[in-house]
Amino acid sequence: MRQVLLVDDEAAVTNSLLHGIDWTSLGLTVSGVAMNGLQALEYIQKNPVDIVITDIRMAELDGLSLSQQIYQMNRNIQTIIISGFAEFSYAQKALSYGVIGYVLKPVEYAELTRYLKLAVHKLDRRRDSGQNGLLDALYQNHAGKLRQLLKAQGLEAGQYYTAASVSGQPLFGADGKVLAVRMGYKRYGYIAASPFVQPVLRNLPDDPGCSGFSFIRNPVPIQKLGPALKRLSVSAFHYFFDPDHKIFPGVRHKARLPYPALVSAAAEQDAPRLIGLLQKIGALPPEDLSLNEAWRLYNTLADSEFCGPSVALDDIYSPEHLVFCFGTFQHMIRTLCARLEECSSAQPDGKLSNSAFLHMLRFVEQHLSENCSLQLIAREMNMNANYLGQLFKRETGKTYSTYVTELRIERARELLASGEMSINEIAAALGFNDYFYFLKTFKRVSGCTPKQYRQRQETGGLLDLSAGAE
Repeated sequence: MRQVLLVDDEAAVTNSLLHGIDWTSLGLTVSGVAMNGLQALEYIQKNPVDIVITDIRMAELDGLSLSQQIYQMNRNIQTIIISGFAEFSYAQKALSYGVIGYVLKPVEYAELTRYLKLAVHKLDRRRDSGQNGLLDALYQNHAGKLRQLLKAQGLEAGQYYTAASVSGQPLFGADGKVLAVRMGYKRYGYIAASPFVQPVLRNLPDDPGCSGFSFIRNPVPIQKLGPALKRLSVSAFHYFFDPDHKIFPGVRHKARLPYPALVSAAAEQDAPRLIGLLQKIGALPPEDLSLNEAWRLYNTLADSEFCGPSVALDDIYSPEHLVFCFGTFQHMIRTLCARLEECSSAQPDGKLSNSAFLHMLRFVEQHLSENCSLQLIAREMNMNANYLGQLFKRETGKTYSTYVTELRIERARELLASGEMSINEIAAALGFNDYFYFLKTFKRVSGCTPKQYRQRQETGGLLDLSAGAE
């Protein structure tokens, strides 16, 4: 719920507002009442406030002066003025201080409700654009932009405490003292100017909404905030290897997996040897394993031609996707071993008919923003996924995964050129649940970042590389 502060020296007015507006239906709650501007400023400095409704004429500090000081705070607080004076000069000055509404007394609740809806809309838009801007600054590790954006959120410090979680909802941030940043599907990063509250940390193991959490006890300078948050967002997924725990440190020592032996066994289609290697890897202690290495292991097998028509491995587009697909590392190992036991040395000798090939392409087009995995389309066509993948590569010269990725990036370029959607919205619309993964994939395929591509379209082909990466 967004927080509203009422400011008026007449108790009858604030009581009337409290009972005359359906705050809950607007997603709002009145968290405080002040009798004058000075009380209001003191409250705002100590508490999270999203909307201020204030009278103009009050003792000590009037509503216009209060609006001016709120405007100068740059904290994205929406201000609405109520007044018994229909004076153009008042309204004109109020607008210059960012006030979004000027309501005359006696207050018409329908009119005030319209302004409250406008305030909520502005807060939502500012939050979304602010989150995108913050993600960009973290990705670029741009200290200047980060400092400016954090200051606008009320977080101004030389060093910051940071953490990350894998959870359905943010674990912190409701009190305004911690900034929660959505980094992807069920992924949140946290930035604070003070240490995280210990009682909350103690309760995390019993929180069913939290799968994993990682934090650094010591603060980091703003120049290292982006890299620290990226490392923590990976460490939070370590429950994949150690499901009995939820809280993990941000730095770990990892073991290298035997990739040469895996590749050699896969090339020789030696399923028993591959199973033995996988079982040895599965027996490694959790602290020796890392999410990126697990993803690399999976892709080493998925990209090889070790398996016959009876074996099918889904496309896994990111390390985090691997966790959401399998739940635990042991389940992944068991699944791979089970598929290998079904392995056949038979090679495909068929060919996709024109109608089947066109059906496959149409299916991808229709499901580009959803799950269009090879296994799903194979079920649709009543074929084995691995067999279909090999036929597709024979026909097109590229893997199915590469084809889908290139098609998604092609659609992304079209949407970027239209200018109708934000970069974050485009990523989500094309099935990229991870914002950073979309940026990396787009740059790998297109040779420039989405922001640079959009700028090039807007400037007629002139690319300003000083714009930086997303």
